[in-house]
Amino acid sequence: MKRLKHFLADDQGAVTVDWVVLVAAGVALTLALLNAYGTSMGSLATNIFNNMNLSLFS
Repeated sequence: MKRLKHFLADDQGAVTVDWVVLVAAGVALTLALLNAYGTSMGSLATNIFNNMNLSLFS
């Protein structure tokens, strides 16, 4: 009975669940932002790369 009371009073598992939910929300937000802005960011990076190459090698 003492072990059961100790198990029920222990809250370390709840903290772990909180962190898992927080990290999952962060990953979901990151994926949503990448999905929404990924193409435009890729073209921006390409433009920056091309302009840097023109500046360095011309």
